[in-house]
Amino acid sequence: MVPLDTAALNTLVLDTTALFPLLVLAYAKHTGAALARRNQLLRDASPGTDLVTPQEWERWLALFGHAPRRLTTAYVVAELYGLANRVLRQSDECSRFWQLSVGFLLENRVEERAYPLASIQDWPTIAAVHPRIGPADASLILLAMQEGLNWNQTRGVLVTADGRTLHREALHLRLRSVLLQELLRERE
Repeated sequence: MVPLDTAALNTLVLDTTALFPLLVLAYAKHTGAALARRNQLLRDASPGTDLVTPQEWERWLALFGHAPRRLTTAYVVAELYGLANRVLRQSDECSRFWQLSVGFLLENRVEERAYPLASIQDWPTIAAVHPRIGPADASLILLAMQEGLNWNQTRGVLVTADGRTLHREALHLRLRSVLLQELLRERE
């Protein structure tokens, strides 16, 4: 695989686990949350990751902001809404979070692609893994394939913090995928 040059990236395909912490960080900043509250929200937003320092989250926000193209799928957007309701348990806070999140996604020109189940099933390679990884991950793999994010290119990458299913399947299919934790370590 060609080494990843984060400065040359022009396309980020974003999984829920990579995008949700950005929304939480933007929400915490916008609402003026105290540092302790901000850090707690980020820990709640990204269980299982070792990204716990404010500097690492700021690095991710900067990298996200520098990429000319940011893509995700409608399944991911639906998952983001569901996560907001689990992390922020008060309905008025959830509503405010979602309102700010929609603004953040639109202001940052995150392109949302819709992939009906029938289109996922039209790709035999993806149809084979779909039952194992679900529609959100299958749609991200389809998006990465359509964007030409294979191992030998350096212009784009699929970003996830989920090493159990999405990242593993993407690598198996020879797609350029990186765990968020590794991406940020490369920038240090």
